[in-house]
Amino acid sequence: SKVEAVTDGQQVRLHIDSLELKSLLAYVTDEEWIRGQLNGEVVWDTPQMDLAWEGSMVASNKQVPDQAHVHFKGSKGKEKLETELEFSHKDASASGTIRKIQGPLEYHVLLDRFSLEALRYVPGLPPDLEVTGLVSGMAFGRLAGGITAEGFLVVDSLYVVPPLTGSPLRVDHDTLFLLDSDLILRNFMVRDARDDSLSLSGKVQFHPELEGKVQLRSDQFALLRNQEAGSRLQGNLATQADLEIEGGSSGLRISGTLQTLPGANVTYVSEKSFHMVDASQIVTFMDLETEQARTSLPARESRLDMEWDLDLKVNQTSVEVLLDEISQEYIRINSQGSIQMKSGVNSYPMVYGSITSSE
Repeated sequence: SKVEAVTDGQQVRLHIDSLELKSLLAYVTDEEWIRGQLNGEVVWDTPQMDLAWEGSMVASNKQVPDQAHVHFKGSKGKEKLETELEFSHKDASASGTIRKIQGPLEYHVLLDRFSLEALRYVPGLPPDLEVTGLVSGMAFGRLAGGITAEGFLVVDSLYVVPPLTGSPLRVDHDTLFLLDSDLILRNFMVRDARDDSLSLSGKVQFHPELEGKVQLRSDQFALLRNQEAGSRLQGNLATQADLEIEGGSSGLRISGTLQTLPGANVTYVSEKSFHMVDASQIVTFMDLETEQARTSLPARESRLDMEWDLDLKVNQTSVEVLLDEISQEYIRINSQGSIQMKSGVNSYPMVYGSITSSE
């Protein structure tokens, strides 16, 4: 590594040659969370107080071992600021500018390619989440006085298999739109394994706080279509939906209609070992023949306020809990009926209607 500063009385030049990033970050942290090298030059024009810079960086870390390449350059004067950035990685490439010329700070970002397989690096996501696909797009807006954005994101060949259901979902080719602080969905189509579609329309606002309203509509869409041996959840469950979800980080309102289509069957394979919980801590059933017949749920503090106005229809549906895969001990219930869910207390819904069940 080499860092050298020279001056001719008018300008100060700082040359950086192969500076190890871990040496630079050692001044602020003992952890080696990034490694790589920095090269570049900074020029300071002392009479005009102008500043210019250009350089490149190669970096990686333990979570993202493949190297990322960054090239940057820019300048700052009394009246303006302008900087450019180019980023390339095995899973992504992008470029952008930040500019201020006698006005608010503005940005422009071009996302050439982002491989959704890079989500494997995101902490907290299920390690067995299977997802592939590409996202590209562009956005521009202001960074001062509240972030704004105009542009779009194009989703291509998205394929995701949720670990719980094992039922693949896909987006062939569709577009998300950005306007001000909103992400807008215009009949965004998600398809299941049989090519049935779920349409999403509405918008989600990200600033100053997260909130939105989204409609979900489908004549037939598979929430579960998985017969793979060894899966925790197996069977077929298709639904017809006309739902609206509205709210944000402080609360949600779910309204509309949802029904399971005939022929649904769901099998839950129990874990090899489990602990029984005292039922009185969860739900208490009184003798239905007495005047005091009731069902009580424990009071709890809800982090998210929920409002309900949902009509749920259950067509002939078989639900099976497989207690032991070897002995094939199971509990099976066949159900049908309809219920209404209305806003209740402590975010619990009040439920009206009837579900008829038989063994």
